[in-house]
Amino acid sequence: MSNVFEDDDDRRAFFDEEFDTGHAAHMPGLFDIQWERGDTGDFQVPGPSPRIECLTADVKARGLVKGSVIRRLRDGSTYRIKSIEHDGFGMTTLVLSQ
Repeated sequence: MSNVFEDDDDRRAFFDEEFDTGHAAHMPGLFDIQWERGDTGDFQVPGPSPRIECLTADVKARGLVKGSVIRRLRDGSTYRIKSIEHDGFGMTTLVLSQ
């Protein structure tokens, strides 16, 4: 009987980029910029919200926490982790700020 569930190797096949997290091995992930509303006090304005979808195991193995710095290898941009959102099924979204 074959396993019908995805494992980490199956998920890595969907990642199209690598990121430097300050560790020896680069972390694979999927980069995206979504637009969300930011609160300026009196009103909300839309703004870009860069994020990386990656494996929870990779986040934990690299010791990434809120405030950690991560560099996108494709263009060299550097980001700070604003929040870490685990989905409970082995995937994590790193919400970033520049």
